[in-house]
Amino acid sequence: MNNNITKQKTLILQSQKIYTKLQKQYSRKIDLDLKRVNLALRKLGNIHKNIKNPINIIGSDGKYSTLKSLQYFIEANKKKVSAYTSPHLYDLRHRFWLKNNFISIKELEKNIKIIRKLKVRLTLFEVLTLAYYISASKLKDVSYSLVEAGLMFSGDCTRVFKNPKCQIVTNINKQHLEWVNPKTINEICRQKVGYLSTNTTIYIGKQDNKTMKIIKRILKNNPSKQIYYGSGWIIKRSGNKRIYSDKRGKIVLKSKKIISDALWENVGLAIRVARD
Repeated sequence: MNNNITKQKTLILQSQKIYTKLQKQYSRKIDLDLKRVNLALRKLGNIHKNIKNPINIIGSDGKYSTLKSLQYFIEANKKKVSAYTSPHLYDLRHRFWLKNNFISIKELEKNIKIIRKLKVRLTLFEVLTLAYYISASKLKDVSYSLVEAGLMFSGDCTRVFKNPKCQIVTNINKQHLEWVNPKTINEICRQKVGYLSTNTTIYIGKQDNKTMKIIKRILKNNPSKQIYYGSGWIIKRSGNKRIYSDKRGKIVLKSKKIISDALWENVGLAIRVARD
């Protein structure tokens, strides 16, 4: 037990050392432009096209909880996934889930070395995203690849999949108004859902009425065959339990760790996608 704890502490320290070094080598400035990551991907042979069934998770709130819920449901169905999330709390490896475990220090360092040799001026977030693409593109026996978007989506380096398996939009609100112009919820919605794929299945999570109307207006001309606007499933409180319902039937949910209605809605959204 003590040896295992010591090993984990050593790995965490190595991870933190790598991240500190990357922070010094690459800009931490948010620069919403796809030109750099697209150039890097071309130099890498467009490896993102080898990533199995990518699923984008986009939104203001709830991306992580929706992604992790979906991951656990898929894994409970005896299938494997890769996943990319951000940020991390204390261990950089935790951004990269590769089928059975988090990325190893050795693989992470190898990927960073590959990216450095490209000689492309990238931001820190772009380097980390490319590190995921390199590893995820090599996985042969995964069923889905879950990718959490960064800021907005229009110029985010996770928007590289032309025909993703599906795209999930969690709650959208007025966070990050300083990054849009004009500074309105309309523009935030445009930046997030106005750039969704035109050939996928789109799931819009629960929104307030005003935001949902804006989203519907933006997606009116999106030719994707299936777009679900927060419909087709509900979660209701029943004592200390929640009851999830859709056309396939009901599921009784209970957890002492999920205490907010918003988190339960994220679980419901993930269930709907997982069942489909």
